[in-house]
Amino acid sequence: MYAYTGDSAEIFSLRPESLEETYIYRFVKSLMALPPNKAIERFYQFFFEAANPPNAAVRSALLAIAASPETENTFNYMLNRCFYTLCNPWRTETANHWAIQELVIGLENLPQRRSQNRELRQLQQRLRGFVETSQYLALKRQMQVLMAEKSACQTAGSAEQDAAEKVAQQERDRRLGGELKRYFYLHETAMTTKDVADSHRKQIRQLQNHSRQQFERRCYAFMASRQCPQSRPVANPSQLPEAEFAAAFTLYHPKRNDSYHQQAQSFLADHRQFKTMGDFQDEFSRYLIKTASECNPRYRNNHFSRSLRQQLAMAADREMSLNQTMIVHACRRALEFLVVRTLQIPNTVILQNLLKDVGHAVTVGLLLKVVMFCGKVRPWFEERFGILFHVYEQTRKTEIPWLVQTLEHLNIALALNHNLIVPA
Repeated sequence: MYAYTGDSAEIFSLRPESLEETYIYRFVKSLMALPPNKAIERFYQFFFEAANPPNAAVRSALLAIAASPETENTFNYMLNRCFYTLCNPWRTETANHWAIQELVIGLENLPQRRSQNRELRQLQQRLRGFVETSQYLALKRQMQVLMAEKSACQTAGSAEQDAAEKVAQQERDRRLGGELKRYFYLHETAMTTKDVADSHRKQIRQLQNHSRQQFERRCYAFMASRQCPQSRPVANPSQLPEAEFAAAFTLYHPKRNDSYHQQAQSFLADHRQFKTMGDFQDEFSRYLIKTASECNPRYRNNHFSRSLRQQLAMAADREMSLNQTMIVHACRRALEFLVVRTLQIPNTVILQNLLKDVGHAVTVGLLLKVVMFCGKVRPWFEERFGILFHVYEQTRKTEIPWLVQTLEHLNIALALNHNLIVPA
C-alpha cells in the first residue's frame, strides 16, 4: 500500500536507475522469453545463488547492490521491479497465473543452507528479508486475486493433501483477506506500492476495471431479475441480504430523484460563489452533515458535527482566498476524520459510531458525496479503506461485520457511480 513504504519508495521510482540496476533489469527481461517454469528456475538461481548470469558484469552488479549498506532499501525496490517485470506477461494469460503463484511463493520456500561465501550470504539475507516487506505483501495479494480456487492446487496430491488444502482454503475464505478480489476499489492500493512503475500499475488498473465492470453488470442483472419474476433467476452479487442490496442499489443510483450525484453537482455549482476558505468550510460541513441529520436529527449539532466542523476549520485559515488546492486538502481531512487517518493511528471510533447511528447506506452515501464533489481525492478515499483492509486482513469476517457490510455497500456505490467520479 502506498502509505506503507515511505517517501524513499517514491524517490526510488523517480530517480534514474544505476548502471548495476540496468544490468539486472536487462537480465530479468531476457527471462521473459523462456517458458515460465524455466524462467522461475533461472530467476531464483540468479537471485539466491548469483548463478547462471549472462556475463560476469551482471553477477557483479547483483552482489554489489546486495553488499552496499547505502542500498539497503534499494535492493528491495530493485527486486520488486524484477518480480513485476516477470509477472506482467503472465498476468494477461489466465493459463500462466500458476506461474505467478510459483514465483511469489517460491520466496518462502528457499533452501535453508547457508553459503560459505560472504557475498552470497549477504545476497541470501537480502532475498529472505524481502518476505517481510510491504512490496512482498502486495505481490501475494495480487497472486491471491489472480488465482482461482481450482488453480491453487493444480497438481493433484494425495487425498490427505487435497483435504488439507481444502481446509486451508476454507480458513482463508473466513478471513477478510480472502475477499480482496471482491472489492475492486481496493485493488490498486492493496496490490501495488509507490515504487511500482506506471507500466506495471497499468495492468493492475486493467484488472480493477474488469472486476468493476463484471460486478456492475451483475448488479443490473440481479435487479432486472427481481423486477421480472418470470425471468431466469440471477444470483445476488453481494454478501448483503437481497432486500438490503436492492435498497442500496436504489439509494446510490445516480438517476434517482435527488441522488448523491445530483447533490454533489448542486454543491459543485454553489461552491464557485464562495470567496474565502471560511465560506467553503461552513457550507461543506452543512453539505455533509445534512446527509446524516436527515436520518438522525441529533446529527444537526452533536459531537460528530462539531468535530467535523473543527477538522475542516483546521484545513486552512478562514480568511484565505479559496482555491482548488485548499478544497482538496479539506476533502482529504474530511475523509481522514470520517474513515481512518493513518496505518499508525487506525482509529475507527467515528466511523463505527456513524454506522451505528445512521446505518451503512447513509454513511456510505455521505462518503460518496465527498468523492463525487471532489474526484481528485478518490485515490485518497480508496487508500483510507485500503488501510482498514490491511489492519483487519487476517481477521475473521464474523468478528468485523461492520467493516464487511461497509465494503459491500461501497462496492455498489462506486460501481454505479464510477464514471461520474472524475479527477478534474
